[in-house]
Amino acid sequence: MANVRGINHVGLTVPSIDAATQFFKKAFGAKVAYDGLSYDDEPREGAEVERQLGLSQGAKIVKQRMIVIGHGANIEMFEIESSNQADPLELEDLGYNHISLFV
Repeated sequence: MANVRGINHVGLTVPSIDAATQFFKKAFGAKVAYDGLSYDDEPREGAEVERQLGLSQGAKIVKQRMIVIGHGANIEMFEIESSNQADPLELEDLGYNHISLFV
């Protein structure tokens, strides 16, 4: 069995990475570790990306950023353009619904 040491990061899709980054900086002192994809880069899109990541047809990742908060798990944020985005999930919906930070 692998020697698991903890959670490395949590993925989070946001409407605006820049706005989310400012929130996490102001609220929790977050720091940008790196941008995996910037607005200057070509978006990640196409049939293979859709298949690998389970994105709907025509969706594209336009920005990706890893941020660090304290000494816990990092947060990897994605900004995705898609005509298939749903309303925000409600608490009773299945799947991810929050991140809890110990401050």
